[in-house]
Amino acid sequence: MVGRIRTLAAAAPVAVADAWWHGGMPGPLWWRTRSASGGQMSEQATHLADLLRVRLGESVEVSAYAASGFIRDIPDFTVDVTVTATVRFACGAIATIHTSCVAQPGQEIDSIGIALRGRGWQAQLTGWGLDAEIRQAGGATETLGGKADVHIRQALAFCAAVGSGDASLLPCSVAEGVQTWRLTRAIDRAAASGQAQRV
Repeated sequence: MVGRIRTLAAAAPVAVADAWWHGGMPGPLWWRTRSASGGQMSEQATHLADLLRVRLGESVEVSAYAASGFIRDIPDFTVDVTVTATVRFACGAIATIHTSCVAQPGQEIDSIGIALRGRGWQAQLTGWGLDAEIRQAGGATETLGGKADVHIRQALAFCAAVGSGDASLLPCSVAEGVQTWRLTRAIDRAAASGQAQRV
């Protein structure tokens, strides 16, 4: 699936993208406590920021808004309920990332996904495995299944790398993780300040 999108983007680069993660609030106290988790963008939607960086390269500037006050029945809730960011990339593309934890069980619709759009094609990846639907000008449609058991696969890769001391077993480097962290922290700063932030 990634290879197919890479081929399409090589011929017609991604101009605009949209990434979203909307679900319920995980149970652990650390998740809903900003000082422990950093908030949704840093703790949860960071995976979407990672994927946008893989496809679009480095980001240069972000603007963002956050909202709170919509969850009043949970004690010690100090993270934002929702965050929406607009990200400008060095390649010229623009993306949005939005996330929320307002959903209750059974409420979620299309909880996780990314849409990529280039001239003549569009891809939408949804669900935990990021199943892909690709549409091209003229109506041609492809459906590609994502990877099963992604959380187990990630945990196994991490454990294998730690156990062997071989960082090459990981799908990305610590440096790549730091770059994604810089992006999500810039989003949090933009949301807190109301001002665009350089990454």
